[in-house]
Amino acid sequence: MTLDKKGREELTERVIDALHSVYDPEIPVDVYELGLIYDITVSEDGEVHILMTMTTPNCPMIESIPEEIKEKVSALTGVKDVDIEITFEPAWDKEMMSEEAKLQLGFLYDTVKKKHPQKSGTRRVPLFWGYVLNHSSGFITSGI
Repeated sequence: MTLDKKGREELTERVIDALHSVYDPEIPVDVYELGLIYDITVSEDGEVHILMTMTTPNCPMIESIPEEIKEKVSALTGVKDVDIEITFEPAWDKEMMSEEAKLQLGFLYDTVKKKHPQKSGTRRVPLFWGYVLNHSSGFITSGI
């Protein structure tokens, strides 16, 4: 079976969906949103090559996460083979995370208006995992 350009794009999207189900057990964000996946290549024959990194070369999950990725991607219809390549160039840093991941992990700040009897103005408030900013009221509430 040979995949045309559209077929490769569709398979790439399904690979990304599968990557959204793989988590580092120490971080409540999937590997794709965490920015650990640098590149996904799908050949006409359905061979998938994933170039990825880990948060650190000493990550204790350096063997188990790629193995889980390989298992989940291999199970997709149309995938003939999966090759996982790990690199540390460039080194991973938190700027590689998606906006959603940064928000979940508390790396994003949002600007909220806070009424104060002596002064008015803008205050930067950190948003931590499990909490959300209600933009209409300006209150931070539990997202759980």
